Order: sequence, then structure tokens, then C-alpha cells
Amino acid sequence: MPAETPEERLSALEARLEKVESIQAALGALRAYVDAVDAVNLDALAQVFTDDAVLDIPDAKATFTGVDDVVQNFYKNAFIQDPTVKRHFIVNSKPEWVSPGVVRIPSYFIFVSSGPDQSMLGWGTYLDEVRITDGVARLQRKQIIVTRDSDVRTGWPLKVSN
Repeated sequence: MPAETPEERLSALEARLEKVESIQAALGALRAYVDAVDAVNLDALAQVFTDDAVLDIPDAKATFTGVDDVVQNFYKNAFIQDPTVKRHFIVNSKPEWVSPGVVRIPSYFIFVSSGPDQSMLGWGTYLDEVRITDGVARLQRKQIIVTRDSDVRTGWPLKVSN
């Protein structure tokens, strides 16, 4: 196998750098999402999503399309219906470079919330597809699956069938 030319090495290095920078930008978009949700900041949320974003919540059989639908019809309503203070933690993210400017990130999330009469703990999965344009990463597609959402006073016992 012939040795690579300096131009080929430089081209390969640039391609690897684009992948690393895209993944880092995409992870930054996830952090911005969590910060915006925890701060109940609709304006910041609108900046996290692309104009043509899709939010899919299979458990609720709900899909929201376009940044206005996602922010105004899902998040705004969710914040009104559940005004508890929340904190989200994204763990075990496995970013995958898909193509130039596109990164897919499956992750687990954990959340805690507290209100006057409850303390909640929950977890689930996110599947995010992030588009990077001119160095700016925004969520193009987000899927949320809540696996558990329980009041910590009652816990989450396993149901055993006989």
C-alpha cells in the first residue's frame, strides 16, 4: 500500500476534525436543551430547535412539527400543567456522526422534580438528531420515552405476576 501524501493526510485529518467538532457541538445543543427546560425558558428552547424540528413522544402518541408547535404546544403546555421545579441529567450519551452536519445521540435521562405535595424521580430515553449549520447545533428531531415517573414516597416496586 503506497504511503499517503501530505494532502491525503491533511484531508483525512480535516474529516476527523469535522466529526469531532460536530459531535461536540451536538452535545452542546443537548446541554442547552436541558438548561432551557430546567429554567422553564421558552425563548431559549426556541433557539435549541431547528425551524422544521420534530418532537415525537410515542407513549402519548403525539408528534409536534415545527419549532412553534414544539415550543408553544408541547413545552409551554407541559410547563403550565406541571409547574414543579425540575432538574434533568443526561447520561450514557452515545453520539454518532451520521453525515457532515448531522449527529444522532441516543441517551438516557434522569429527572427529579419537587412541588408542594410531591417529590418525583423518573427516567427514560432521548433519541436526538442534531443538525449543525455554520457551526451552530440545533435539535432537528427529538424522541422522548419516559420509562418511569414515580413519587419517591411510593417508589417504583416491580409488579410480580404469579
